[in-house]
Amino acid sequence: MPEFFWPEYIFIDNTKIKLRGEPYSFGIKHILKKGDYELPERKLLRPCNLEGETIIEMGGSIGILTAILANKVGNSGKVISIEASEKISAYSRSWLESNHNTKILTGFAFPVAEVANKIHSIKFKESGSSLEGRIQFIYENKTTSDSNSIYDIKKISDLYNLKPTVLVVDIEGTEKIILDQKPNFPSSIKLILIELHPQVYGESNKSEIIKRIIDEGFLIKNSEGIVFLFERSL
Repeated sequence: MPEFFWPEYIFIDNTKIKLRGEPYSFGIKHILKKGDYELPERKLLRPCNLEGETIIEMGGSIGILTAILANKVGNSGKVISIEASEKISAYSRSWLESNHNTKILTGFAFPVAEVANKIHSIKFKESGSSLEGRIQFIYENKTTSDSNSIYDIKKISDLYNLKPTVLVVDIEGTEKIILDQKPNFPSSIKLILIELHPQVYGESNKSEIIKRIIDEGFLIKNSEGIVFLFERSL
């Protein structure tokens, strides 16, 4: 498809996104043009006033939702986004960090306050498309770990001296760490938006992850398919 077919820019949830000439696949450009990209997440976030919030996004992908989040938090807010793919995060960094409220990190994100045991043999398995991939890891109590590229909530908070108020999670797999340890979400976190992946770990484990988030003092505010928005109740 010739590039002139695509509009130079599109607007998704009041956020300006460059389309023409960008290194997205035909399929992704088509989804973006239709306005269907990350639709469940966007539907859940639309009613939320995020002005001034501090967001940790685990699984930034190509940065479209990151850009929407940055627009919603405004100049008084902050978005720290972690993406496992070096190629994708490098591209996202090239256009998103011009917004001074956004920082893109390359690494493996785990949605717990602090990873309790050691993570070994961690790698990102690309699936061939510009969006998909899965983090594979071994979780066990040993004396060494691949810690430099691992990010949990505490590490990110300490690195940037911040108190996160919103956690956004779409990492296709590492959320299953919640099955292995108590997440201990900081009391500063008021909202959690998370996409679960029962095709990876099964329906029963999906239900258990939901229960463990609720046990942390959250209620399900709304959901769209396998995407859930939790709000702190305690």
